[in-house]
Amino acid sequence: EELVKANDADAQFRLGQVYRKGRFVEQDFTRAFELIFDAAQQEHVRAEHLLGMMLIRGEGCEKDEDTGCNFVLMAAEDGYPPAQFAMGKLYMTGLHPAGEDKLSGAYWLK
Repeated sequence: EELVKANDADAQFRLGQVYRKGRFVEQDFTRAFELIFDAAQQEHVRAEHLLGMMLIRGEGCEKDEDTGCNFVLMAAEDGYPPAQFAMGKLYMTGLHPAGEDKLSGAYWLK
């Protein structure tokens, strides 16, 4: 908690994960979203990816696929493999707001 209050992005991300998964605390998606959002605002790549997925699913927040895809894309462009895979999957399955795009999907899955 002290590191979270000190605006430590990694601590915010990790505590967000604790609340998201309900480990050692009561599961709280709203609190998880807030903490992960704070970490993502500091360009924490894992937080950007997770925040995007939470927005796409509406997990702890109102569903917002456009903004969610933008956060996943930021993490993918930073070279984070899980985000790159997620972008490929979003394009290949047509879940991306732009619709199905096999070429873009293949690019991210390479």
